[in-house]
Amino acid sequence: MSDMIDSTSQRKTPSPRHPPAAAARVIVVLPAYNEEQHIASLIEKIDQALSRQSLTYHVLVVDDGSLDRTVHAAESYQKQLPVTVYSHEFNQGLGRTIRDGLRIAAEMASANDTVVTMDADETHIPGLIPRMLQSINEGRDVVIPSRYQSGACVVGVSFLRRTLSFGASLLFRIVFPTSGVRDFTCGFRAYRGDVLRRAITTYGDQFVESDGFAAWPKFY
Repeated sequence: MSDMIDSTSQRKTPSPRHPPAAAARVIVVLPAYNEEQHIASLIEKIDQALSRQSLTYHVLVVDDGSLDRTVHAAESYQKQLPVTVYSHEFNQGLGRTIRDGLRIAAEMASANDTVVTMDADETHIPGLIPRMLQSINEGRDVVIPSRYQSGACVVGVSFLRRTLSFGASLLFRIVFPTSGVRDFTCGFRAYRGDVLRRAITTYGDQFVESDGFAAWPKFY
């Protein structure tokens, strides 16, 4: 599990004449493939973390043609919690799943809503979402909890995965330097609703180009 105790923002909008309004709702997008063992627990943790802060939220599970009971586990919460499940008929890859989830979330979101993406295997901590929302409400468009900020650490992740992630982060920082961003492969992100809609309108199906763990929506 990644203990991401700090966050970076991809970019910060110019200071508005008036402080930005608080997010009306949090839409949490969970791309999932064969996550029967984790999806129920994650939905409950999201509910606990956001309800504790009296935040209105909606969970959008995008199942990528799972072969187990991921869909059933997620749908079992629909009567008691604000959960929607969207399913691919067959596996289409992480990039397509994230893209579909963000597209649907953008259609649901108002300008003041915040869209959050998380991995569905419980490697991200829902308790960080309120801190991410605070950064969005301070005027940032995109917030990424970073594993490479001072004081952060990563536990429960294989050495190979950590090595690939670090290598990808270093490469992106060299080739595509973006102010404030250190972690380019983290799937735990928050987007301002109106900015996400504009980005999807601008880039269309090219909004997410990669199809692996480094799938990265265009914002630069």
